[in-house]
Amino acid sequence: MKKTLAILAVLLLLIMPLSISASALTHVSDLAGVLSPGEAADLERQASTLFEKTGFDVILHTTNDSQGKGPKDYSFDYYHAFRDAGAYPNGAMLAIMFDTQDYYEAARGTGISLLTMRESDDLASVVQSKLSAGDYYGSMKNYIRYVGTLLENEAPAEALLAPPQPLGIPALMTFLSLVMIGVYIASFMTI
Repeated sequence: MKKTLAILAVLLLLIMPLSISASALTHVSDLAGVLSPGEAADLERQASTLFEKTGFDVILHTTNDSQGKGPKDYSFDYYHAFRDAGAYPNGAMLAIMFDTQDYYEAARGTGISLLTMRESDDLASVVQSKLSAGDYYGSMKNYIRYVGTLLENEAPAEALLAPPQPLGIPALMTFLSLVMIGVYIASFMTI
């Protein structure tokens, strides 16, 4: 009986990090409610795939309440509150603010040189026509594609300068689970 409980405990510790990592990172924050559930899920999948491939964190955000702030201030404040800069240093957020009828791109880490040092016309050419037509999903999809293209065309030397991603809680949980398994197995070897 004790062996069975111990094995179940070890299995739970192994499975738990998988469930934590699957739900740990959200890339779509549609507070304005302009996306259908299917559109939000598709954008989430695309942004997650980009993050897995590149380590670059793209966030797509809509709001009806920019809290009386200008587009730049609201975007940076929301971005820093939404995602920990220490854990995810490289990325960008496209914020669409319906109350002010504006949009803005906030970036950090490699996102600053990759995106915000470009002309603002670049961003406008990617999202403006679809936003004006009310195609919010299309504008966000274009943005993910745009960022992905820039990352693909980025010089390899710049990619090597990007700071490494931290291990985070899922990796720590996996490591601790493996240590516990080792201890458990070692306890049988001493008998």
